[in-house]
Parts: sequence; structure tokens; C-alpha cells
Amino acid sequence: MRIIFAGTPDIAAGILHTVIDSNFNIVACYTQPDRPKGRSKKPSFSPVKELALAYNIPVLQPKNFKQKETLMELASLKPDLILVMAYGIILPQALLDIPKFGCINIHASILPKLRGAAPINYSILENHTESGITYMQMDSQMDTGDILATHSIAIAPAEHSLSLHDKLLELGQKTITDFLQLFIDEKVPIAIKQNNSAATYAPKLSKEQGQIDWHSSAEHIDRKIRAFYPWPGSQTTFSGGKVKIITAKAVSLNTQAKPGTIINKDKNGVTVATASNGLKITTLQFAGGKQLTALELYNSHKLQINDYFE
Repeated sequence: MRIIFAGTPDIAAGILHTVIDSNFNIVACYTQPDRPKGRSKKPSFSPVKELALAYNIPVLQPKNFKQKETLMELASLKPDLILVMAYGIILPQALLDIPKFGCINIHASILPKLRGAAPINYSILENHTESGITYMQMDSQMDTGDILATHSIAIAPAEHSLSLHDKLLELGQKTITDFLQLFIDEKVPIAIKQNNSAATYAPKLSKEQGQIDWHSSAEHIDRKIRAFYPWPGSQTTFSGGKVKIITAKAVSLNTQAKPGTIINKDKNGVTVATASNGLKITTLQFAGGKQLTALELYNSHKLQINDYFE
């Protein structure tokens, strides 16, 4: 079976690695165009491109599939199946119709929940208790195709997006080989239509979403910090400068203090008033500085009781 793999970030590269190691026939990889990175703005390869090149797999990087020539180039590879994960480029119906088995998307949620670009982050932000991997037959809409298989895992109470990312990658790696073998054995799973009325969405994240609103509950801010770690991160302002909150947890607190006010400071961190309960910050980073642990926060003269974050 001739397979094209389309993906861009680390989680996609991890799945690709398992497919390669399992000796499936990857005839080409598609990934997003190289992006400038860092102060030098030097073009940076995606994780999928780096892995594909390491295994001498041809890499193609079109900006989109609007040109007829781009579709003809893909068709010339004669794929039986296109496997997609976190590619980030819309695939038109003309492309979806090319492979014998169509295009299969590996989505990091239990569809129809959390369609879109950032399901891992929103599953934590919205306080879901489980997540998973869905294998979906792609159609021309975003994450609306028929479901071929789902595999679920629990979300731990203190889960952050990076740890959940790693758990979902491991789940995908455990299931992808058997899933692809079904197509080789011509035992294609029965497709089940999604319940569109139950759909929710996880749109692409922006850096601006990381700004903390201290007039939210401590529980919501706690989830936001975990959901947006490591990107876009969670930021606040202190004495006119930006501060990143790296780790924190909601704690019981009864106070009439203005939200954002530092109520307590001890060797376990600093506790800040919110609209409901308190947020104990255990790791933070001032602009241009290093990350400070709870003990370093306790010893720091920058933060004092009755100071406040804006």
C-alpha cells in the first residue's frame, strides 16, 4: 500500500516515526513550508520534514492545493491512502478523491467534541475528564468526516497540555499500526457518521489569549495556565512589566481583597486573590529573568503581601 503522510509538528512526527518503523510504504511526506525562526530569521524545518529527510523520504511543501499542478504532482505519486495529522493546510475535495482509501485524519480528541486546531489545549481549559484519538475519514469540512475508530484516555486532575500531548502521542503510536493494517488486509472499519448537534470547537490559539484575568475564578485561571503551557503561555503584569506564570494551583481562600492582590507568601509560593478562591503561584518568570521556584519567590523582595498583579 502506497501511503502519503501529511503533518507538521512534533506529535505528527511521532506518529510518522512509528509508521516508518513498522515498515509501511511511505512514498512521500507533505508538510508546511519552512518558517523563519529566532532572531536570525533562518528558515526552520518542521519536525515532520526533519524526520522524513533522515529516512530519505521525499518531502513536498506547497503553500496550498489551489493550483492544478500541485494536485497533479500529488496524484502522480499514486497514493492508496493519505494519512494526515496536524498538517495545518486545507485539503480540497479534489485531493481527497485521489487515493483509493481516501484521506484519514488522526485527530487528538473524541469527535465530535473539540473539532479544530487546538483540541489538546481546550480539553484542559474546558475541564474535560477524558481525551483520545479519533481516526476519521476526511471530507471537505473541518473535522466533520465519518469516524473509523476512537481510543480514549483519562485526563489527570493536574494535567497540562504538554503532558496530555505526550499521552495522546503514545496512544496514537500504540494504535496506528493495527489501524493501517486493516486497510492492507482490506478490512476497512465501518464508518460512523458524527453527531453534528453534539459538536464543539477548539479554534487556533493566539498569544493574546494567554493574558490572565484575575476577575476569573482561581479554578479557571489554574486550567488556563495548564492549558496554555508551554504555548502561548499565561501572562500578567506586575509593576508595569510582563510576568509569565509557569505553574500554579487553585486553593481555598476567603477574602474581600481586590483580585490580583498577593494575600500570602510562604515557602510553597505566593497566593493571589481572584474572583473566587485563591491561586497559589509556585513558578513564575519576570521579563528577561529566569524561572523562579516557590522558595525563590518566598525569598524574592520583588513580591510582597498586598502587592498586586494587573
